[in-house]
Amino acid sequence: MYPVAIGVIDSETNENWDWFMKRLKEAIGTPPGLTFSTDCGQAVMHGVSEVFPNAEHRECMWHLAQSFKKRFSGKIFYEHLWPSSYSWSKYMFEKHYQAMAAAKPKAMKYLQENHNKLWTKSQFGTVCKVDYVTNNLAECFNKWIKAEKTKHVDDLMDAIRQKLLIKWNTRKKVAKQFVGKILPHVMQQLREDTFKLDIEVITENEGVAEVCAKGGIGFRFVVDLRNRTCSCRAWQRLLKRAHISRD
Repeated sequence: MYPVAIGVIDSETNENWDWFMKRLKEAIGTPPGLTFSTDCGQAVMHGVSEVFPNAEHRECMWHLAQSFKKRFSGKIFYEHLWPSSYSWSKYMFEKHYQAMAAAKPKAMKYLQENHNKLWTKSQFGTVCKVDYVTNNLAECFNKWIKAEKTKHVDDLMDAIRQKLLIKWNTRKKVAKQFVGKILPHVMQQLREDTFKLDIEVITENEGVAEVCAKGGIGFRFVVDLRNRTCSCRAWQRLLKRAHISRD
């Protein structure tokens, strides 16, 4: 979580969200890979679409699921809705999606008409290295300032400013202790994941290989070490996320 801009508005209207997004654009511009993840609120989605029409716009899966459950329920959705969101490959997404479509075509029509932002990893771009399907980061911020919310606006803004200064200073001290370019917890996760691998690697030539899952699962992916890609799409989605600049 790295707060960039904070605004105060009297209500969540199209005009107010347009105003905030315009101020945000003045601060950050439109860098490559810029991605927004919002809830399904009409006003905030309107603000993103109006001011950042070319940015990738994702919809929080938790909010989507809450809206979906008010209209449709059943085992088929329990087994396939969230897995379809977490699917990296388009093949796996379609497998889960078509299972729901076959059982309840009306439910999938509702999704297409009312939730047309990106909500599955299989459709996420690969420039932005954040792979979250929910807005949990925003909820973390809300909890972080919960004790300050009863203050007057000017006192609230000053309290947030102080909390940010303390947070940044703490992170700077921690970062100076790091060795290398990969975060320690990411290295630990990579080691743990390596121990769990049950795969067969068929090398085509130096740097390129076909990776097959054992156990009759049947998954096969092409890994290209030179271009840092994998046909599963997970690698290029996460590759740069593991690195940190020490500047």
